[in-house]
Amino acid sequence: MTQKNENAPSFNLWTELWITLEDQHGELSQHGIRDTLVHAHEYLAIYDPSPLVVVGIHRLLTAILQDALNPQENADLERLWTDGKFPTDKIEEFGSQYADRFDLFSEDKPFLQSADLPMFPDEKERKAGNSKPVALLFPEIPTGKSLVTHYRHTVQDEQVFSPAAVAAGLATMPPFVSSGGAGLMPSINGAPPPVYVLPGGRTLFETLSASLISPTIFGNDFTAVDHDQSWWKRKTPLIVRESKKNGTGKYRQLDEVGYLHGLTFPARKVRLYPERLNEICLRTGQRSDWCLRTMTYRMGESCREDVIWADPFVAYKLPKASGKRKQKTGKKRTEKPSPIRATRNKTVWREFSGLFLQREQDQQTKRPRFLDQFASLNVANQVEQYPFRCIALVARNDAKIFEWMDFGFDIPPALLRDPMGAEWTDQALMFAIECAEIIKRVFSSTFKRDAKSPERFRRLKERLDADYWSVLAGAFRQFVLDLGDLARQKETLDGWLDTVVRQAQSAFERAADATGDDGNTLLKIEQGKENCRRQLNILWSKTKQGG
Repeated sequence: MTQKNENAPSFNLWTELWITLEDQHGELSQHGIRDTLVHAHEYLAIYDPSPLVVVGIHRLLTAILQDALNPQENADLERLWTDGKFPTDKIEEFGSQYADRFDLFSEDKPFLQSADLPMFPDEKERKAGNSKPVALLFPEIPTGKSLVTHYRHTVQDEQVFSPAAVAAGLATMPPFVSSGGAGLMPSINGAPPPVYVLPGGRTLFETLSASLISPTIFGNDFTAVDHDQSWWKRKTPLIVRESKKNGTGKYRQLDEVGYLHGLTFPARKVRLYPERLNEICLRTGQRSDWCLRTMTYRMGESCREDVIWADPFVAYKLPKASGKRKQKTGKKRTEKPSPIRATRNKTVWREFSGLFLQREQDQQTKRPRFLDQFASLNVANQVEQYPFRCIALVARNDAKIFEWMDFGFDIPPALLRDPMGAEWTDQALMFAIECAEIIKRVFSSTFKRDAKSPERFRRLKERLDADYWSVLAGAFRQFVLDLGDLARQKETLDGWLDTVVRQAQSAFERAADATGDDGNTLLKIEQGKENCRRQLNILWSKTKQGG
């Protein structure tokens, strides 16, 4: 790492090694932003143990490319795919203008930080309560006395991080910052963070190219790139205003957010405190001369509740036709789309239609914008199936403990363009939900009355539901692939109905067999199995006839 003097280190993300990439042989290596983009066609993907970091870095690189290449129409994107790599001259031109905006420890323009805060606070500043652990940048790392330690057992003073690790944490803030106590509002997509959908591809170049959008997809919803408040185009010294809800003056909430602004949204007012420690980073295991343990971490920017910012990697549930709802004051306000979020009691693949497909009429959801763009390109016709990755952060218990979800789909591009795809998928998922209701209802009516341990019965019923949806996950992925054959969609649905009934009966029988082995229970088990089979077959028959 280069440094300007003893008290002012430098770690410029444009050239320093901090992004881990995986090559075609599974080997990992670190790179700066410039080399990552220039050589994206030589690498498979961004790698990090935390999928949240992958999302953050992906969005940062997408924002840079969107600005550097500035595609104006589909033909520009088609040409990019044909070239097979990003134009070095465009990336170099961007770097010559903005590379200095990516230095973690710049005095007047620190990356995703606020220059009006001291980089080396005095003792008075530290005792004022503004010093927070850098570990707050990583949801998977415990901080504070009240939070569980997960699988790591460290005290706060041992949480030392390298500049490369902290850079990854800063990049994660815009998409994943959630509410954090009094005055700390969530980032631009609200709380909890939504499900983020990322394109895959044979190379990192394809992944990032599939993320770019032309003005035809933007419509009139976003400020032009030239006037967008992206991080690297802000005035210096770079200062993040500490907004307050219903505040006034310089602390007011934003009434508009541009496209690139939203991708690099500074939801927290941060200043890192570098220390010359020569320690090993807790997160990467690498030794670093300059390290970080603490930082200033306060409320940053936020936008008013009525501001609509359509994240390009997020699907939305559209408001109902009425379009209005009453607030507590009795006044009415316009509804806005709500991001699709993950919940612990619902497998996310059940949101497949909303996440990936688009109806022609009676729209209830709006898929991520990058999918509209990708589906409109000719390149989508060149592959039989295309990979996508879904990543979400889910709150547990009192919302202080989080866990992430990370899952993927291979989807035929033809299905992305098929207006009937959502209809077939909705029928498939509705049938699966109705079967789930049957097996749970039959289980309750068969065993609840005689259950000696209500708590054990509750756990068995929960396990029945979880087991059923878990087994169906793989079958649903195959259903999606088969649905890409547009001429055989009715046959594909029929096959799905058969699979669901079979798996529902099997899940019920596994749960029933675990209820006990005395004579009375064994009789109920057999009666329950038969009752379940009968009700599932009735539903199966009605659905087949209705189709």
